[in-house]
Amino acid sequence: MPRLLLALSLLASLMMASQPAQAQSGVQVVQAQVEYTFGEQAVFIAQLQMDTPPEAVYLSYQSQGNTVQTQKITPGADQALSFTLDLQNGMLRPFARVSYWFTVKPVNSYPVDSSKFTFYYEDNRFTWQTLEKGLFHMHWVEGDLAFGQEAENVAEQGLTAIQNLIPLPTPVDPFEIYIYPHAKDLQAGLEIGGEAWVAGHASPDLGVVLVSIPIGPEQELDMEQQIPHEMAHVMLYQKTSDKYTSIPAWLSEGFASLAELYRNADYSRALDVARQNQSLLPMDSLCLTFPRDASGAFLAYAQSASFTLFLQKNFGSSGLNHLVQSYMDGLGCSEGTMNALGSSLASLTTRWEQEVLGINVQAAAWQKLSPYLGLFGLLLVFTLVPGIWLALRGKEKTAPKGG
Repeated sequence: MPRLLLALSLLASLMMASQPAQAQSGVQVVQAQVEYTFGEQAVFIAQLQMDTPPEAVYLSYQSQGNTVQTQKITPGADQALSFTLDLQNGMLRPFARVSYWFTVKPVNSYPVDSSKFTFYYEDNRFTWQTLEKGLFHMHWVEGDLAFGQEAENVAEQGLTAIQNLIPLPTPVDPFEIYIYPHAKDLQAGLEIGGEAWVAGHASPDLGVVLVSIPIGPEQELDMEQQIPHEMAHVMLYQKTSDKYTSIPAWLSEGFASLAELYRNADYSRALDVARQNQSLLPMDSLCLTFPRDASGAFLAYAQSASFTLFLQKNFGSSGLNHLVQSYMDGLGCSEGTMNALGSSLASLTTRWEQEVLGINVQAAAWQKLSPYLGLFGLLLVFTLVPGIWLALRGKEKTAPKGG
């Protein structure tokens, strides 16, 4: 019996300890809400209920993938809580779920945390139409239901195309696909530093795809390029998780380009011009990032798509899958290809240039060296000729005179 009483006493103590701190201290935060204008500001509002004024109040907030931020706020005379957050500094991630809570420090007592509240930071500059079917939640601004259905059909086809490239599992959570009517609207929302060539974007860890597709005769082709491309980034992230950043940029973008249902015909022209001008980008320069300028970025995409397609044709889907796994295991850009495909990145690049682009590597090397060889020849002439001339003059002076 004493043991039973002791157990009940301990259980009661634990239950008391598990009661919300705000209930114990008489502190309550109610009527919490957030009013925001996308990309401008967010106003956090709540009502504090307690008998005496607090010593301090703090607001903490965190969007998915970001660290917790905390701000001290001063309650109003009626204990109203309000804080305005400037969103132009990127403190909240677009299309991320944001959690926030208040911490109240009563006088001469321990801090008390309120319940956690959440809101979805969607681009509310537009009125979005929505079509939710299975794995695909389509959101668009302009166009009718047929437009949204067409985009959803492309997304389904894109999923199949992606899984044919690498055996990736079907996602559990749905894709949130937002279709902007113009690229400038998307760029403004993401604050992408004026890069006018950006037409689509993915936040892989959020499962969010953003594309820009104007209504018109090219809309289906735009859908077939952009939607599968950005979906591929999401699915590659779901396979690699926190190792996603270990995947070389050329492989990530090359894989996404291969997923496109309508390949970009301008890629081959860009490669042909670069081949003729001998201005191809070194593949090892595309391991970490792409050029920022439009022409350099476009050539980087073209090379990555062509090079990844070359790898797929020569090593198959299993080779690409093994390559991704090698990078997930922490191998470097060239070491990964050596481990997965048995060749260094430089060796594979040479093969790609010869077999796909038709470049005579040896001739190209000699052509690149020819200016330096000519300069070397001139240096030899200017170096050796004076020496020879001086040697001959010396011989003339030391030769015996005839009598």
